Amino acid sequence: MLNRLGILFFLFTAVCLHAQDAKFNLNVSIKGIKEGKAVISFPFSGNKIADKDTALIKKGKIHFTGKLSAPALCSVYLPESKIRFELFVEKGNNNVTADAAGKTKNNTLPVLVKGSKSNDDYLLVSSYYRKQIDSVYELSRAEKDDAKKKILSKELEDFQEKNKEKVMEFVYAHPNSAVSAYFLLFNTNDYNNDFKKIENLFNRLGPEAKESIYYPRIKEDYDAISRIQPGSIAPDFELKTADGKIIKLSSLRGRYLLLDFWASWCVPCRESFPQMKEIYNNYHGKDFEILGISDDSKREAWLNAVNGDKLPWINVIDEFPEKYKPARVGSLYAVHYIPSSILLDREGRIIAKNLHGEELIKLLEKLLNN
Repeated sequence: MLNRLGILFFLFTAVCLHAQDAKFNLNVSIKGIKEGKAVISFPFSGNKIADKDTALIKKGKIHFTGKLSAPALCSVYLPESKIRFELFVEKGNNNVTADAAGKTKNNTLPVLVKGSKSNDDYLLVSSYYRKQIDSVYELSRAEKDDAKKKILSKELEDFQEKNKEKVMEFVYAHPNSAVSAYFLLFNTNDYNNDFKKIENLFNRLGPEAKESIYYPRIKEDYDAISRIQPGSIAPDFELKTADGKIIKLSSLRGRYLLLDFWASWCVPCRESFPQMKEIYNNYHGKDFEILGISDDSKREAWLNAVNGDKLPWINVIDEFPEKYKPARVGSLYAVHYIPSSILLDREGRIIAKNLHGEELIKLLEKLLNN
């Protein structure tokens, strides 16, 4: 599945209104690099820190000063050496030491940080995750045998599930941490089908977590997920087809409807279409319809995919009201990954989410043949 959050990682900015900003200092000492430039960014920065700024490396030292409302993840990139490292910075002094010779295969640099309890917390989860995922990923890249690649892929999926639980355990145990807010932001959609768990974690968040730059987006996602729980009426919307016809979701009531979120650039989405066509042909005559909702920002790419793949169902394209921000309907339905789908009943109520292939067929058989 393709992560839309990953695409937005350096583009989306949130608004944080709750806390008063305080000064922080980032002091970096790097062995093996004397001079150069450092690009410093704060993903999802909504406070007074610039999204991206630069500092000079002088005699192996980097110094950067800014203001924070709460601890935040800072990414530092050294373009000349193509080295990157990240850390959670806090108010006050954050002292970092590193050795350029210790860079990993993907050019990330392990660093030692003093003065940031938040970074210690961050490493409790992220270091474990990265060591494991990097190891399996490197093995998968090097493996030539398809069967062994599938085994490694399954191993990676299993590990990601275990890590997800580890992340949520951390959030539950540290509800007042900005680090918990960061991890919850990037895992909320993974628990889309377990709303009680997300509700519990969301309601546990303390003042520091709520003052973080991540909380506004968490709140936005939480509100969206709460709207699309099974049994709820699907939020109404209007989007246009290729010929400019406006399709209103509520106008399609009276049949079972699958909302399919996809994009022309999404390989797994398009690989699923042959089976989806079979499902459509088998059940379309039994009060079943599909509404394809494209996440393409380029209309031509969407049209080429619809026509090239000969998609027989209703197709509309989502809207991007603001540059560099998520699509309107995708945001309304908390869609962070594609392919993603939601099945509605004849009254427009949500039945299930993210059913594909045999799971979808099994449910349609039950619904349409009874």
